[in-house]
Amino acid sequence: MTNSNNNKFAKESEKTKQAREKLLKKLEAIEKKMTPDALEKKLIDIHDRISRHAPSRIALKNKSICLFDNNQNSAELSKKIIHVFEKIKQESFSKILDSDSLTKNVQMKHKVSFDEPLIEDVN
Repeated sequence: MTNSNNNKFAKESEKTKQAREKLLKKLEAIEKKMTPDALEKKLIDIHDRISRHAPSRIALKNKSICLFDNNQNSAELSKKIIHVFEKIKQESFSKILDSDSLTKNVQMKHKVSFDEPLIEDVN
């Protein structure tokens, strides 16, 4: 077996090696900074931040939260959506007009009236 058969991947370039080594050094530096004292200090910082913003928080016991409120508090429609809506409305209206003209053409060609019943009442 040759070396190329054992290795499924292409040989790593020098630039890739340098980037990988740089990332590994950064990770090692971060891990060195992660000491029990540093974690304790960060914990205290987080608790201070939470207590500092406590007065501006909403008491959730007095307010109900649900994921979907049946669009009672829906966002404003964007200009793009309004434009698309108007375009669809105009296309639908033009199709209705086209179907009316089609109905008139069928009536004239076949001399059929769509207002009258097709089957007469026998009574």
